[in-house]
Amino acid sequence: MSRQISALVESAAARSQDARRRVLAAVRSLERRGEPVSLAALAKAAGVSRTFIYDSSELRALVDAARQREARPSSARVAARERSSLASLKARIDNIMSDNRRLREELASANEDNARLRGALRRQRPGRSEEEARS
Repeated sequence: MSRQISALVESAAARSQDARRRVLAAVRSLERRGEPVSLAALAKAAGVSRTFIYDSSELRALVDAARQREARPSSARVAARERSSLASLKARIDNIMSDNRRLREELASANEDNARLRGALRRQRPGRSEEEARS
């Protein structure tokens, strides 16, 4: 092969490899956002033709696998950003529940102190009989 032909072949292989990488990145991006992985959406996101994807058995298999993942029940295919949000929300709920328990305990203690102090105050008021002060 001449040098020119070798250079053209290498250039075409590099462009093809770059396009393949863009398709793989586009599949991950679509799935991460929870969007359907169709040939048209994938080709548009990757900047390649649908024929390029269709002609590659590896890329077609990738699309088929993505479609099978989409077919799972919706609760099983929550987008990645939502999964992290769910974990964050669960942690926040745990913290809020802990704070709530602590505040309830503090309130119960404050109510006991209040009742005790009211009783002491009632007993110290002048002009009350001993019987009234005990009640």
